[in-house]
Amino acid sequence: MPAIVDDFVVAAGIIADAVIANAAGDNGIEAAMQTYIGIVGLLVAISLFIAYRR
Repeated sequence: MPAIVDDFVVAAGIIADAVIANAAGDNGIEAAMQTYIGIVGLLVAISLFIAYRR
C-alpha cells in the first residue's frame, strides 16, 4: 500500500512541475508531455489501488 501512495505523490509532483513550467512559459511540448505522463501515472496508481483492495 505505501508504494501506491508514493506513486500518487510522484504523479502529483510531475503534474505540479508541468503546471509551473507552463505558467512560467517554458517549453510547451515538454510541459504537455510531463502533464500526460503524470496523468497516466495517476491513472495507473488508481487502478493498482482498486486492484489491491479487491
